Amino acid sequence: MSIYVNDVAVTMFDPMPKQAYQEGGFKLKNSVRLKNNVTGSTVKFPKLAAGLAQQKAPQDDVSPLNLVWTDATVILQDWYASEYSDIFAQREINFDEVRELSEALGYAIGRRSDQLIINALENSSTSNTIANAGVGFTYAKFLAMNKFMTDNSIRRDRTKLHIAIDGTAEQDILNETNFISSDFTHKQILDNGMSLDGMEMFGYVWHVFGDMVEGGVPVSGGTHSAYAWGQNAVGMGIGMDFSTEINYMPIKTSFLVTSKYKANAVAIDAKGIVQIDYV
Repeated sequence: MSIYVNDVAVTMFDPMPKQAYQEGGFKLKNSVRLKNNVTGSTVKFPKLAAGLAQQKAPQDDVSPLNLVWTDATVILQDWYASEYSDIFAQREINFDEVRELSEALGYAIGRRSDQLIINALENSSTSNTIANAGVGFTYAKFLAMNKFMTDNSIRRDRTKLHIAIDGTAEQDILNETNFISSDFTHKQILDNGMSLDGMEMFGYVWHVFGDMVEGGVPVSGGTHSAYAWGQNAVGMGIGMDFSTEINYMPIKTSFLVTSKYKANAVAIDAKGIVQIDYV
């Protein structure tokens, strides 16, 4: 159990405990190419090179294009989050600690799932990078990012486009007319709780992350990095999907709550990933 439960073990107190503010996680799981129920410790995501159509005379043999297959390989990682709930301490509180722990541990695994994908984006070594130039997340940078997507033929009819940002970028967006004015978009961000999170706007699904102990959207030396990607540009392999189990441990006179997850992510095609730096 949480070793701090005795701090709230009083005669009478609010039966609705307050968990620390935290990201719920699993925002990005459906934004990438998924391989579920993987057996083994590695996953390979195949990528086929583009081909060039040719001509031939009627009497000539057909010449194969000899398209090249490559693989993006990822090694699955084991993740868990556990906590004890003492049966004696449970009698001193008037809320279900096991339920609260299950929720908090699930959040921890969910954030880790998102971080695995963010790490894959960060490690993609994409050449599609928009420098910060000493300014924030501007509409001009968004247009430059979108041009990369167009130039690289990241087709909207076959894959959704996603973008992950932090609160700094969201603040910049909410302050720029080109993003929020009805002259440019019919999406009313200000009516959505002043948040872009989960909205589909300008052809992208927006994912906004707060500060996360796992790392979150990268920040280095005051420079923030957002990422936009096509859904097939990143892959996630899952060997053991998220689950939570509760077991009674007699030697501890406690219930052990454990959330588990075996997964990892990798960039399949760096051409489909764009990095946007801002301050």
